[in-house]
Amino acid sequence: MLILEELYRKIPVLQNCRRPEPVMIDWQHLEEKFGLKFPGDFMEISEKLHDFEMDDFSFVKPSPGLEAAYIEDVQRLLGIVRSWAKNGISHSYVPHPGEPGLFPWGTTSVGDLFFWRVEGVDPEKWPVIVVTDNDYWTTFDGGVVKFLLAIMERGPENWGLWEGFPRQEMFQVFD
Repeated sequence: MLILEELYRKIPVLQNCRRPEPVMIDWQHLEEKFGLKFPGDFMEISEKLHDFEMDDFSFVKPSPGLEAAYIEDVQRLLGIVRSWAKNGISHSYVPHPGEPGLFPWGTTSVGDLFFWRVEGVDPEKWPVIVVTDNDYWTTFDGGVVKFLLAIMERGPENWGLWEGFPRQEMFQVFD
């Protein structure tokens, strides 16, 4: 995917995460479990990149053979959205499968959360919702990779994130 190549150019340290070969993830099982199709860029990141953390940011993504752990992570984060909705602080969002449903794809260690707003059947059209630890909510009309590119081009402050995010020297590859 050309957009992933662009991400490597903008965040060169991500090249350290490339897997020698894409891995097989049981997308069918995950899609049946959650009742949705995943966006293509997210699937590509999950298949082609090792798990990593960059400046306290990490993807909530499946790894081969660890789909059950991914399901638990997603359910835990959906529980947070459920709690927000119950307490009237969800900005009218509900956890997926409700609409407009939020489905998690990333976190930071300081409590920022990254979701897709799941509306309709085309995952390529789902916008990104950023919820920061200080209750700043914002929307980005594009997918995961385009969002990360926008942070690099326009600055993280546009989405309530800290100045200088992501610092590439703060990078760790897992597995």
